[in-house]
Amino acid sequence: YYFNLVNQKEEDGKAIVTDGKKQLDAEKARLDAEKARLDAEKVRLDAEKKLLASEKKRLDDERISLDCAKQSLDSEKQSVGAEKKLLDAERELLDAEKTTLREDKETLSGQKKSITAEKESIDTEKASLEAEKKSLDTEKKALENAKESIDAEKKSIDAEKASLNAEKKSID
Repeated sequence: YYFNLVNQKEEDGKAIVTDGKKQLDAEKARLDAEKARLDAEKVRLDAEKKLLASEKKRLDDERISLDCAKQSLDSEKQSVGAEKKLLDAERELLDAEKTTLREDKETLSGQKKSITAEKESIDTEKASLEAEKKSLDTEKKALENAKESIDAEKKSIDAEKASLNAEKKSID
């Protein structure tokens, strides 16, 4: 009976360690997949950020172009008094476009800040996942140490069993 109890205890210990290892491996695989998803999202956000920067540059160039056109219209106004009303109307149109471009630029700037904040949030989440992965690695090592302890206990039980057998033989 004693030997059966020892063997059952040993098998239960091994099953717990094996189940724990399987759970840790599954969680580690889930964390790796989540990390890969976050890396892909970060790459997408970087590309979107570059696109927004390019669009902002284009709008700045267009604004500079419109400013130059406005200066040209102002100089024509001084030299051509008869076309004053036409030039004033064109200047108002350019001002409206300039305002629209400024509003577009502000909108893009807000989107860029939002993307930067989202990217920082992803970086934070990624760091958290890596910390969790390290914790799982530590847990896995603890389970491996527990297995080694169980193996040592098994050897001790085997030695005790051998001693009992020897004692039994000496009694017989």
